[in-house]
Amino acid sequence: MITRKKVTKEIDVQDKEICDICKKEIRNVNDDESDIEITARIGDRCNGEDYRIGYRLDVCKNCFLDKVKPLLESTFNVEFTEYDCDTFDGFYVDGDDSLFK
Repeated sequence: MITRKKVTKEIDVQDKEICDICKKEIRNVNDDESDIEITARIGDRCNGEDYRIGYRLDVCKNCFLDKVKPLLESTFNVEFTEYDCDTFDGFYVDGDDSLFK
């Protein structure tokens, strides 16, 4: 969850990001460069209008690694693909496993 605070009557800024699981502040600026996104946008877009419903979980690195990832892997018998973020942009040629560990 993202908490907000009023700076003035007209300005509302993000105050801090809180992990939805452990309820601790997510510190990813300066302390840790982890970037965890658990989001979904479900529905339709047409004629420039967006009719999707968005879903989001804000999760810290520890909760993702210790709780979310193991739960998904054991529940659905899947395994997350681990890759090098410096050289991989999300797409690869079938059969080229050189970027994966």
